Order: sequence, then structure tokens, then C-alpha cells
Amino acid sequence: MTLHRPRLGGAALLALFLLAVQPQAWAQQAGAEATAGATASAGQQADVAAGVARSGRLGFLYYLASRNDYARLNAEIEQLKKEDPSWTPPTDLFDPQSASRAGIDDTRFWEAYSHGDLVTAKREMTILRQLSPAWRFPPEAVDLTRAWAAFESGDYAATRRELKVMQDFHEGMEIPAAAEILDLVADAESGNSVSRFWAAYKAGDLATAKREMETLKRVAPSWRFPPDAVDTRRAWATYQRGDYTGARREVESLQDFHEGWTPPADLMALIESGEVGQQVSVAVKKGDWLQIIRLHERSPGAFGCGSPDNAWAAGKALWSTGQRGAAGQLFANLVDTCDNADIRVASILVSEQFEDLDLFDDLIRRERPKTRPPVAERTFGRALADREAMAKRAVARRDAAVEAALYKGDAISPDQLEATIQQANSQRNPKLAMAIAWNAMNRKDFDRAGRWFETALQWANTPEAARGLILVQREQGQLESAISLARTWAPRSAEIAAMVPELDRQRFLILDPKKDAARILAEYPKITSPDAATRMHRGWALVELKRYPEALNEFTAAMRDGSATGERKASAQAGAALAAALMGSTDTASQLTAALPADQQTATRAIIEFQRAIDAYEGKRFEEALIAINRRRQLVPGDTSLDPIEAWSLFRLERYDEARQRFRKLAATTGDPVYKAAVVSTVQRQQPQ
Repeated sequence: MTLHRPRLGGAALLALFLLAVQPQAWAQQAGAEATAGATASAGQQADVAAGVARSGRLGFLYYLASRNDYARLNAEIEQLKKEDPSWTPPTDLFDPQSASRAGIDDTRFWEAYSHGDLVTAKREMTILRQLSPAWRFPPEAVDLTRAWAAFESGDYAATRRELKVMQDFHEGMEIPAAAEILDLVADAESGNSVSRFWAAYKAGDLATAKREMETLKRVAPSWRFPPDAVDTRRAWATYQRGDYTGARREVESLQDFHEGWTPPADLMALIESGEVGQQVSVAVKKGDWLQIIRLHERSPGAFGCGSPDNAWAAGKALWSTGQRGAAGQLFANLVDTCDNADIRVASILVSEQFEDLDLFDDLIRRERPKTRPPVAERTFGRALADREAMAKRAVARRDAAVEAALYKGDAISPDQLEATIQQANSQRNPKLAMAIAWNAMNRKDFDRAGRWFETALQWANTPEAARGLILVQREQGQLESAISLARTWAPRSAEIAAMVPELDRQRFLILDPKKDAARILAEYPKITSPDAATRMHRGWALVELKRYPEALNEFTAAMRDGSATGERKASAQAGAALAAALMGSTDTASQLTAALPADQQTATRAIIEFQRAIDAYEGKRFEEALIAINRRRQLVPGDTSLDPIEAWSLFRLERYDEARQRFRKLAATTGDPVYKAAVVSTVQRQQPQ
């Protein structure tokens, strides 16, 4: 604190200085002036002389105040008071704020008091009181720390001595807390609350300790549990047993008992690391990498040098989920920051599982210049040896990756592909030839795929090469060649033998029922496992051959086949309805059509009427053909597919005017000369013979 003094001008300060240096001369001069009065009596002269002398010393006081020389200032004031007990220092010697502690520089007092240097504190307090008689020691600031410490250590004699010292220092000030401590000493010496409290607390019986503490507080309201006496031994012991949940319970019990107490940070960090470690162990066994990453994000402190197992598991989790940069950084942090060389070198070896040569080299580079004890040095030497083996594996993986990329059709550079082709040719390597072929196959370059499968077949004559060539031929529509090659290899390869029925099926299904109806019926017996698709195909061929009852049976069998679902089943049902209608089973056709989905009923009826029109026309039932055409147009407005049959049916029925209109329209839309000739023919037929 800064002592405030009245502001004095330059002349005043100079005068005070002169007074301080030559007080006697100043007094003599003032005395001479005083005695100059002829009317002054001897008593008055004495009073004047005393006043002048005191004035000189008062100037010296102002000088000492301006220099903050409190020791000499206090001594001068005491001396003046002894000479004249009625004298008091002038009120303007100090700043008005000096009447309170805020205006007094009591730094030296509090420093001495807080350090227990009561001799110095007493001297400083005396000076403070001289400087400001209103200054008082605040009762609430009485320091009984040493008395409490002696009491807590069980040294009750020392407790009484400390209390006596403080009471002497404060000269009879009432100190309620001191009386309470003395009561506690008496209570403890009699073996009552204090002893029972500590016995229960140290035994971990916090419920009993809580009750005894309440009793203590009633006896001594100022008693407080010493902050540095919190007993965490049980929590530490539970942690060391690996019971992290139990350790946390012990800490929570202490927190409930000691309101506002903060547990040791190192203990809580270790408990958290242990708990996280248990969860990490479970997640590793399950391969739950995302859970480990969540734990790492939530409790990063549990994944450091103090818990390397957790850190390594987090690195593997990050790597396994594609976060390879983060995983590498985690291992780099371990090598950079861990003081334990064994953990650093072990981290390098653990990273070997990733088979990443760049990461491994980076970790070795970070560790190489560091100092290591002999055991860690040997382990580091093993890491260097492992690095060479890893490099060889990297080359093998690179070649395998190119081959795998070719097989899967992944994008590889033209240079890589050309290098592989040259390698395959120079080595006559059927394995590489197969890889190149599959790469072309996956890119749908069937010509190149076929050439390389043939090359592989020439070099190795393996079922795998034959199978690849069969697949290429199938994709190119060369089913006859594919079936021939498959039948050749079937006795030597069960896989190729299993392809034959499907190849036969595919060849069967590409036949056109309208053009190849007879062949479809001839090939059908070769189908070893007929299904809905093959049965329907045969059914349409039977319709084309007008063998409607057989077609109905085939479509019905297709409907009931287990492979007929959804749209295919509906198509089979529509075929059955058509066959039934064409064979005259109107009721059956209607029932089958009505059972179709609503959006397919119209289309099926339109197909039926189309086929009826054709059958009627071919059977020279021209009136019936026209009726079918009209019914179809009602179902498919604007349909022109049957216009030629309609025109010729009208012509055959000698309805030449109507026929001529139809032929003219057909001639205009198609440009076919047949229809133009038909127009002329209708005219000629109407002319009289």
C-alpha cells in the first residue's frame, strides 16, 4: 500500500529540509525574534521558546513522512508524547485516508504475520498504530493455522503453546476459534468425538465419520476437515487391483463426504485409462473398430504413452476404417513423445501389421537418433531387420495387386498393362495371360479377352482357360461354339460340365417361335430341367403351329412352375388364355384373362383378338376376321396392325367400295404397289362384264 501525504510546494519542501538540517539555528533565530517584544514576561518567554522548539521538531516530522521513514517518525512521535502527554500529532501530517487500513502501507506487517515472524509483526503493528491510531487488526484474520496443525497431529501441548502465543500477540483480543480448539483438545484428550471421527474415517466407515464430524462441528463450529488429510489410500488400492469401477466408487464416496473436494488428477486419469482399456479389449475381440474410435475421441488422454495398448488398438481401428493418415500420426506421436524407449520401439513393431513401408520408414527415422537402453536397442535392431523383409513383401504385393486389378477389371495405367503383356509373352506365363483376359472380359472387350483365353489355353490347356473362352463365346452369341467346347471339356471339369445345361437353355431361348417353331419342338427334349421360361417358349411355338391344346397345357405347366413369379407368371397365364380362346374354350379364356392383373387384361384380350383375326382370315372366315378386327380396335384404338387383313377380307367378301378405301390408304402410307394394284382390281370387279 502507498502512504499518502499532503501535497507541498517546492518552497515548502525546501523549508522543511532546512528545518531538518539546522533545527537549533532555526529555533535560536525564532527565539531572538520572540524576545524582541519588550512587553513579554519571563513565563511567556518560556512558553514561546518551547513552542518554537516543538515547531522545529514538527518540521522534522514532516520531512520523515515525506521520506517514508516510519521507524524514525514513530520514535520522534513517541519522544514528543513523553515530553508532553497532551500533545498529539497534527491531523495534516497524514492523508485523511490513513485513518483506515486501505491508506496505510501494512505490507511488511502482513508478510511477517503470515510467516509466523510475530516479533517483526509486533514492531510493524506498533508503527501502524502510531501512524494511524484508528488502525485495528481485523478479528477474522487471526491466523490459527499452526495451532490447527498441531492439533491435527495430536500434539495437544504444542496446540496450547501456539494458542498462547497468538493470544499474547493480540493483547487480550477475544478469539472465539481459540476457545473452540481448546474444547476440541479437551474432547480429544478424553477420547471422545475427535478420536472416534478419525478412527472411523481411516477405517473407511464414512457414514460413522460423517456423524462424528457433525458432533465435532457442534462442539467447535469453526472446525474444518484439513484439506490435505483426505485419505485416498482405499481408492488407490482398489485401482491397483484392477477394479476400476470400485475405485471410481471409492472416489465418489470421498466426493460425497468432502463437499467441493477435487480428486487427484493422476488417480482419475489412471482410472479412466483402466476403464477405457477394458472397453477397448472387448471391442478388439468383437472387431468393433468404430467403438474404439468413439472411445478415443471421448477420452484421448487414455490413449497415450501411459496406456500403449489402448493407443495401438486405436491405431488399428483407424487403419481398419480407412483413416490411415490418422493412424500413422497416432503412432508417430507415440514415437515422438514417449520417454519410455521400450514403448517407442514396440510401437514401431506394432505398426508392422499394416504392411506400410512408408509409415514404417517414417517411424524408424523418428526413433533412430534417440538414445535407448540395451534391451530397447536390440528390439530396434529387430525392427530394422523386419524392414528388409517388409520391403520384399511390398514388391510381391505390388505384383499381386496388378494381377488382381487385371482380374477384377480395375483401372490400371496403359504402361502397367503393356508391361504385364510383355512379361506374359516373354515368360509364356498362362497366369498373367488369364489376368489380361479377365481384365478385357470385365471391360467387355470380348475380342481381346477371347485372344488371351485362347493363348492361355495353348500355353497351359487348363479348364480355367477353357471356361473363360466359353464365357467369351457365349457373350458374343457364338453359342454353338461355346456348347461344342463345353461338351469337350465337360468330362475333365465339373464346373464346365455344369455350364452345358445352361448353354443349351440359352441356345433354345434365342430361337424365334414364329420362324423356328419346329426346331424349338425338336430341341426341347435336350432341356434337362425345364422351367417356366422354356415351357412358355415351347408354348408359343405350339401356338404358331396351331396346336392349341398342347400350347394350353404347356402354358398351364409354366404357370405352375416354381420359377414363374410376377411378370413371367402373368405372361404364361396370358398365353394360356390365348390358346384357350383359339381352341374355342371361351369360358376358360375369359376366366384366365379375368384372373390377370387389371393392367394386363386389356393387352391379353387385344392379343387374343389379333390371333383370332389371323386364324379366321387364314381359315377363309372373312366375316369372323372383320369381327375380331373391330373388337381389337375397341381395345386398342388407332391400331393399324390388322389393316391389310381387313382390306383383303372386305375384298374377298366383294365389298369393293370399302376395300378400295382401305387399299388406297395402305398404298398412301406404305407405297406398296400391291395395294395400288388392289385398288385397280376393285374398280375392275365393279365394272359390268
